[in-house]
Amino acid sequence: MSYKKLLTLIKPKINEMISTRGVILIFLLQIISVFIIQYDGENVFLLNTIVVNSGINKKEALEFVYYEYFSLSWILFSTLYLLPKLLLPLSNSFSVNQLLWLRLTPCSPIEIATTRVLWVISWAIWLSFSGIIWLLLIIYHHRIFLDNIFLDITGLASYIIFTGSIVITCTNFYNVYSFNKTLISLGSLCSNIIFCYIYYAFPNIIFKKFLPIALPFSKYFLPDRNVHFIMAALIGSFLLIIHMLRKTIIFLNLI
Repeated sequence: MSYKKLLTLIKPKINEMISTRGVILIFLLQIISVFIIQYDGENVFLLNTIVVNSGINKKEALEFVYYEYFSLSWILFSTLYLLPKLLLPLSNSFSVNQLLWLRLTPCSPIEIATTRVLWVISWAIWLSFSGIIWLLLIIYHHRIFLDNIFLDITGLASYIIFTGSIVITCTNFYNVYSFNKTLISLGSLCSNIIFCYIYYAFPNIIFKKFLPIALPFSKYFLPDRNVHFIMAALIGSFLLIIHMLRKTIIFLNLI
């Protein structure tokens, strides 16, 4: 496996990811939100307008506002940018024209599979990095650590890894048409909701605590959500590794 070939394949994906205007806009809005939200000891203000009117402590008041904002950003990001910029292109990378084009290059199936995996992981790292920078700014400006937001930042990374792995797994093992690829991408986007439904619809199942669920606003309805985040990341990583191993075996059989 050539690292130069990997760099050639993944570099355009990373450049497109970093330069995605919507992601940059959300990140800038997050930075602005740090400085336009203030706490006077009782109320939380947004541009001199009270948004939380209560006597709760500083951490609870600010965490409520920032947690709502982060969760809404997660929903907008998933539907407006993750789907068209990662999940759909990822499923389309298995289309006949894409595969024929890749076969004209000197890249092996292992390198192509590794590129897909790195593509998913790079999105998770990029969004986690953006979220951590935002959280550090909150800590610096307000002198508080919002642990629930930190946990959900890791949840967002788990969500990206899990949904990306679902797309790769489904399109890798089945020869599907373009319409079905779109359905697979949409299904992967909603896969966590399906597992969340199973969690509440079948409360007596033994393994409900270990279902892969990573969703926004989860602190309100998902006990032990840290376990669910970890399971989503582990299962997603396992599926990505399976994809690479499968392509490796196919490549070795061709030699």
